[in-house]
Amino acid sequence: MPRVALVCMPWASARRGSIALGVLKRALWRDRHAADIHHLNIRLAGRMHPGLYECISNVTLLGDWLFSQHLFGTYGSGELANSLAEITRTEGRDILAILDQLPMNTEAIVRDILPPFLDECLTEIPWGDYDVVGFTSVFVQHVASLLLARRIKDRWPGVRIVMGGSNLAGPMGRENLRAFEWIDAVVDGEGDAILPQLIRRLRCGEPIRGLPGVSCRDSDGLHFADAPAPLVPLRDAPVPDYAAFFDELRRQGLRDRIQPRILYEGARGCWWGEKSPCTFCSQNGQAMPFRAKPPRRLRREMRAQARRHDCLDFEAVDNVLDPRQLRELMPRLGRDGLDFRMFYDIRPTLTRRQVAQLRAAGVRAVEAGIESVHDGMLRLMGKGTSALQNIQLLKWCAEQDIAVTWHLLFGIPGEQAAFYSETLAAARLITHLPPPLKAGRVFLQRFSPYFQDPERWGIRNVRPTPLYRYVYPPDRVRLAELAFHFEWDWPGRLSDRRDLAGPLQDLVTDWRTAYRDRRIQFQFRRGPGMVELWDNRPLGGPWRIGELRRTVLKDLAAVAWEACIEARPLRAVAAAATAAGIRPDSSEAVGQVLAELVRGGLMMEARGNYLSLGVPWNRPL
Repeated sequence: MPRVALVCMPWASARRGSIALGVLKRALWRDRHAADIHHLNIRLAGRMHPGLYECISNVTLLGDWLFSQHLFGTYGSGELANSLAEITRTEGRDILAILDQLPMNTEAIVRDILPPFLDECLTEIPWGDYDVVGFTSVFVQHVASLLLARRIKDRWPGVRIVMGGSNLAGPMGRENLRAFEWIDAVVDGEGDAILPQLIRRLRCGEPIRGLPGVSCRDSDGLHFADAPAPLVPLRDAPVPDYAAFFDELRRQGLRDRIQPRILYEGARGCWWGEKSPCTFCSQNGQAMPFRAKPPRRLRREMRAQARRHDCLDFEAVDNVLDPRQLRELMPRLGRDGLDFRMFYDIRPTLTRRQVAQLRAAGVRAVEAGIESVHDGMLRLMGKGTSALQNIQLLKWCAEQDIAVTWHLLFGIPGEQAAFYSETLAAARLITHLPPPLKAGRVFLQRFSPYFQDPERWGIRNVRPTPLYRYVYPPDRVRLAELAFHFEWDWPGRLSDRRDLAGPLQDLVTDWRTAYRDRRIQFQFRRGPGMVELWDNRPLGGPWRIGELRRTVLKDLAAVAWEACIEARPLRAVAAAATAAGIRPDSSEAVGQVLAELVRGGLMMEARGNYLSLGVPWNRPL
């Protein structure tokens, strides 16, 4: 009986099984098509230090360039002069500056590690036993997939090569089909329903052209799909099959060396993006409409996967947390009493109570769409959030010991020079809270509003990131059609000015170091009629972390601090003072106290709302 091979190539993370292939295997099984999943990324991770492997997997285009030397470079067709020496001679070292941070010479990876890995991939799996080999391609695994696909096609010409994934969306997929003659078909969009139909037609000798979302080549030439495959109702999506992932981890001796996570899917699309997409966001590509699984079903799936694989670590692939999960799933998981550890992408609009719910359910890490602590920058990016909301979220996560990944972006079309100094001033007030991963210029990716309508923002000269020229042969590939990452010009961009962007980037570097070493504190302790603050944030002047400073707030100041643990307007603080029996409680008296706390850097004010910045000494863990 013919079978389908589903392949996950490097540099997909070795800590996560492919949810796409797990879902597709089950979808094929439903349609009575047998399939095997091959996690070849884990085989490569087993040949090198897992930490080095993960580092490469997180760098845009780096892993693609390494494999490109075996596909198009010196070790391959010779279409590209793309060795490190050639690139350095042509472009200078800056284009691959990331290499200075790697603990291994990349030339040794290309010369000593990749060749035996590729030979093993080709010889130890009986590709000729399959009639269809499908590759998933997301992030930095595209060239590795192209390379193995070509070698399979060269040795077994009758095997059909099908590719799908975000790297094949829209014009990128059509260009791949045109440029790489060993690809037989490309699936654009969600393959849950389309791939089984494609397999069925191939085996029945029927043409596959005309299938929604499928571009293909046959004896009549190339046939391009007009639109992506139809979106799949998430209630119909199969539960992913991760058996092959965990089996491969054990074979490579990695099950206990790394901490694998089970990817799970509670929703597709983005409910915020449907209303107002962020200007730089490309995450959903052509599949923005929001669809979610019932929380009860999601809980059953998580428990079953944990039991099946003896794994308690989960990572949601959802672009944004479904509000229903907050209302229904998280409280139930909290009551279950299981020690799940979970990761989510979230918007910064959560309340203090909701963040506490996440912690009780087992959420220990989040990626938050913060992007800035300046209201002007946030408006330009279409975030639909405020700086005070973003800082509140950092406070709530610090209280609950939830790790936060976020970015501080600048170089936004429409920005003003004053935004930089104002952002710097706000950032210096919160150096006791989780720092951004980095501070950098906003990026341009395919499918984002910036990319789709550059004239609206005055964006000019959009061109693929330079490294693409050393990954794909320009004589073979139209890079403007295949690329996902782009550079661009904006005449009013201020981020190139070192006097504006430099201080922000320097602060973030110092902030990250200090936070890692837990050297900065701003905590408060409650007492009878008073609040005691301990603080050593470097608020002004050169960066210097000094001794802890003690401040005692009493009477109206203490009530104001307590009232503004969550952002509150003046009238709410005055009402809290009246309820506490504090006099004077007039708006004028309250306003004076609040102004003093803001001047002292103990609170922040924005749009008439006030927020106390310290975190509790006795955190509610």
